[in-house]
Amino acid sequence: MEYYVNEDYWENEAIIHLNTNWRTCPSARIREKDPKNGKWHGPYKRRDDAWSVAKATGRRDVRECKRCLG
Repeated sequence: MEYYVNEDYWENEAIIHLNTNWRTCPSARIREKDPKNGKWHGPYKRRDDAWSVAKATGRRDVRECKRCLG
């Protein structure tokens, strides 16, 4: 498995997504539409690595996507 982190500038959050679902996840698709609002980090092979990157963004809300990893 691989993990991606979506850093959203406007929502001030960093959300971790699973690679097999990030293209089909409604949350990820919405975030993908406007790259001016944020950026994607990854892929990361380890979940812990994705968490480290997500925390390092300094965003207020850091969490896993409930749809991909819930």
